[in-house]
This record gives sequence, structure tokens and C-alpha cells, in this order.
Amino acid sequence: MRHRCQWPECRRNIPAKLLMCGQHWKRLPQAIRSRIWHAYRPGHENDLRPSAEYIDAVRAAQVWARDFEAGRAA
Repeated sequence: MRHRCQWPECRRNIPAKLLMCGQHWKRLPQAIRSRIWHAYRPGHENDLRPSAEYIDAVRAAQVWARDFEAGRAA
């Protein structure tokens, strides 16, 4: 299973177990990446039951990415 990178406007198709393509993943601050990995449960991309903690971490990454693209994040 594959899906689109979660970075705004990125069209890359990536494996479902990943949140973002490598280029965009590396742009996220380490604290956000760590939060995502801490909350990740192998297989949740298959059973479609991610934890609330993971969903919150993904939302934080998406907000940061949008702010980065708008010039509001470093």
C-alpha cells in the first residue's frame, strides 16, 4: 500500500508505513520526528488504527510543514 507524502503540495508516492518522503522528513525538527517514531505502532497503516498520540504527532508535523512553507518556521 502507498500514499502521498504528507508535506504540503508534495506529490511523491511513498510506502504507507512512512509519513513523508525522505527529503521532507529530514526538514522536520528532530523533536517532531522523535515524537512520531515514539507513537508509531508497526502495522497501524494496515489496520487503520493509529493511536491518538500518533495522530497528534502527525498533526504537529503537518502544522510545522505548513508554517515552514509559509516562512513562519525555521
